[in-house]
Order: sequence, then structure tokens, then C-alpha cells
Amino acid sequence: MSLLEQDGKIAVKLVSSLESVSGILRTLDKTAFPQVLDTIQKVDDTITAVNNNPLLKRGVPERKETPAGGSRSRDTEF
Repeated sequence: MSLLEQDGKIAVKLVSSLESVSGILRTLDKTAFPQVLDTIQKVDDTITAVNNNPLLKRGVPERKETPAGGSRSRDTEF
């Protein structure tokens, strides 16, 4: 305690802040985590539906690399 302050006020505030953060994390665990799991399940369902789509049985076509900026004047022979 003497390193922080003679009467320990900083230590008390620090403990209080840590308890507050702990409470916030518990609340997030109860509210946000189930929503994340629900979102992951929906994404998984969507991917399964896309995989089962008969129009996409041949797969997604490969992307062809295109040069940026249209014609390349530097490569033109004179």
C-alpha cells in the first residue's frame, strides 16, 4: 500500500474498478455470447444452403486476375 499511497485510497479505487470490469464482463457473457453463437449458426445454415443449391453445383468460377487501370501504355511497343 505504501507504494501506491499512504492511506491506500488508490488501492481501494483500483479494486473497485476491477470489480466493475468483472461485472461488465459477466453481463457481456450473459448477453453477447448467445447472440454470437446464434449468428455463427445462421452463417453455417447459409453456407449449407449455398452448398446444396443445384444452380451452384459446378462451384464458384475462378477469378481471373486483371491488371489495374485498363490498357498498359508502358508495355506498348512502338
